[in-house]
Amino acid sequence: MLTIGPSIQNHQAIGALAELFKVIAHPDRIRIIKKLREDETDVNSLAETLSLPGPRTSQHLRLLRAYKLVEERRRGRHHIYRLTQPHLAQWIDDGLNVMDMS
Repeated sequence: MLTIGPSIQNHQAIGALAELFKVIAHPDRIRIIKKLREDETDVNSLAETLSLPGPRTSQHLRLLRAYKLVEERRRGRHHIYRLTQPHLAQWIDDGLNVMDMS
């Protein structure tokens, strides 16, 4: 458990967590993370499933990849994405449950 105190290490961890929240704070990225928890998939299938334009889906995936939340591999001409931190989707579910309680 993270304790809040004068420690520089804690300050850095809190800053990193705040940055993570900024990265996932877009509704499309939340939906992408939830979908990738189910299974790895390519950009086109993901865009179609979520009813998002392909270029917008690619931009979101690029940002998630930059923060190492998803990783990409190639299968022929397809770019296949998967979550590197599957428990992140559980955080999102927990957050949605909190919203249901209010």
